[in-house]
Amino acid sequence: MKAAVRVARDVYGQDPILNPSSGGSGPMYPFMQHVGAPVIALGIGNIGGRVHAPNENILRRDFENGVHYAAAFMAALAEG
Repeated sequence: MKAAVRVARDVYGQDPILNPSSGGSGPMYPFMQHVGAPVIALGIGNIGGRVHAPNENILRRDFENGVHYAAAFMAALAEG
């Protein structure tokens, strides 16, 4: 979690918004319950993105920043 916050600050230049939750769908639950591994979900979106609507969208700059963030986060995890 500390690495995710640190990298978000580096990439976006501000503190991230953190929403603690539990893994109830997708691959999160098996990792948490059966493997015992911690899980972090990283999201990208915009205020007008219409999440899960027929016209769901993302801004190109947000997508590009999200890819940069994901790559930097994985590099931070690899460094330990």
